[in-house]
Amino acid sequence: MNQIINWDDLPINLLPDDIWRNKIIPIGKQGVYNLCHRPDFPSIRIGKKFIIPKEGLKNWLEKEAASR
Repeated sequence: MNQIINWDDLPINLLPDDIWRNKIIPIGKQGVYNLCHRPDFPSIRIGKKFIIPKEGLKNWLEKEAASR
């Protein structure tokens, strides 16, 4: 059974594993990392790690949903 996550309970900044494990976007782990490399995806690279601001992700998801 999938765990339901309340958006407000998520941390301000997410890691790719947070998105994958919590099924925020229902794609595999590699798919999340592929998104992080896209210029339109709201990720920040610090060293070898990707940080995804929660509000940036929310705005990106809304924009993607509206364009479909």
